[in-house]
Amino acid sequence: MQNKELDRLFRDKLIQANPPDFNYRHWEEARTLLKKEKRRRKYFYWFLSLMLILGLVAGGSYYWRTMDKQEPVPQDQELIKRSDLAETSIKRVKPEDMIEPGAKTDDVRDRPESFGKATRLKSGITRELTDHSQPLKLPTQREYIIGETPPMDMIVDEDLTPETQRLILTAENQRNSRGLEMVPFISTRSFALIQSREISPGGGKYLLDENFRFKRNRIAWSASLLLDPAFSSTSPARGLIVGITYEKYLATHWLIGARPSIQLRSGEGGFSKFEQFTTYGFSASNTTYGLKASNLQFFSVPIYFAAEFKKHSLEMGASVDILLSARGQLHQVAVEDGSISNIQSLDEGWISTDHMQKISTNLFMGYKNLLSSRLKTGVTLFYNPTKIYPGLPNSQNQQLNSSWYLGWQVLYYIK
Repeated sequence: MQNKELDRLFRDKLIQANPPDFNYRHWEEARTLLKKEKRRRKYFYWFLSLMLILGLVAGGSYYWRTMDKQEPVPQDQELIKRSDLAETSIKRVKPEDMIEPGAKTDDVRDRPESFGKATRLKSGITRELTDHSQPLKLPTQREYIIGETPPMDMIVDEDLTPETQRLILTAENQRNSRGLEMVPFISTRSFALIQSREISPGGGKYLLDENFRFKRNRIAWSASLLLDPAFSSTSPARGLIVGITYEKYLATHWLIGARPSIQLRSGEGGFSKFEQFTTYGFSASNTTYGLKASNLQFFSVPIYFAAEFKKHSLEMGASVDILLSARGQLHQVAVEDGSISNIQSLDEGWISTDHMQKISTNLFMGYKNLLSSRLKTGVTLFYNPTKIYPGLPNSQNQQLNSSWYLGWQVLYYIK
């Protein structure tokens, strides 16, 4: 609790030489402090909710803006110059010069098989490149028949100097070695130059947007639902983790990631602090009061290594959890024979975390399945070796301090 008002109230009553009789007005004062703190801390929840909503809106708008965005095709300045040169040279050729003697102009299907094959090889539709080290022999305008449009990048004017023709042939060989890079620019390139892979039936969806999947850096929204493996109460849910994930590829299938997040852990917790109050009347009597936590809020920073193969991925890592605040109840309890029993609950609200472990650790290991290029889901097993309440009896039921948690996690990549 802020300024430790409740702790100071207990401490002042304990150090008195002659403690007064129990006065319920003291607990009315304590309840008032809790309610004030409750009103003060509620703005934290409003701020957290607002930040989450703004984050979801920003991520969604970014996705819708970029999903249809086409990346600009890189242009080769040398290729542009050669295309302009070819266009200039073809304008200087008369149409009748492009007609081969004896060639038919009415129907392409009437051409001889050998002549058609030679034409296809010259036009670059089904070219086979066997040796990239040897320069290609480019046809001239006169070698094309009428009715077929020669590709602009395959024309060499006979009037050009040998030096100019040699430069064009050298540039053509260099472009053939790059193959795939030039395909988006020249629509008449042969499919034999495209580096492709065989896609099995039903497996093509994992290759879609592959450039996005294997970026060097990725950012994703993440959410995890914590479950109690023991199912020791009515609901197995024990908390929620919401954050943002940053991943960086170290190699093709290996990556490292960090996931700063806010962790909300709830359930039936344990007592975080006890105070004993003694009253004197006809006989002395002891009354013990305790603060019992029911909700804990952490700031978590998990760091993990992962291996990703096709649609499957495995990850392993550790996280540092910083206790931010806690909510709970103020109880009057009785301690008998080493056991704790509740007599009455006075009120609930934000409680002091002075006697709790502020920094704890978590070890986790999980498996995830890639549903699409942007959506990934899986399960994670958490192990918490640190006790949240190290100074209190271990016999009390502390589900908030459970050592094992099972988490169901969802990742949505936004960049």
